[in-house]
Amino acid sequence: MGFHLSIDDFGSGYSDLTILNAIPLDVMKIDRSLLLASRGAKRMQAVLARMIDLGHALGMTVICEGIEEHEQEEMLRSYGCDHGQGYLYGKPMPEAEFSSFLEQHI
Repeated sequence: MGFHLSIDDFGSGYSDLTILNAIPLDVMKIDRSLLLASRGAKRMQAVLARMIDLGHALGMTVICEGIEEHEQEEMLRSYGCDHGQGYLYGKPMPEAEFSSFLEQHI
């Protein structure tokens, strides 16, 4: 039908692993709190890496939100994360400002 389903803020709040079986999701968007918790925490880094692996094993594109530092970006790339979003790339902005931003960066 031409649309994709995504789960936002995965790994926080009410996200439940059973939803991964119940709904044919296309995109897993990992909550920024997991990225923040992984700073200097090897156990949390392992959890984050396995979440990315899980998303891929289920055929999903994986996005991580909250990237603010190049080190976070590098870590996520090393784990195979498909896409990222965060202040490292740009802050929320009005549409007119976004058009100008795109012209400068594409």
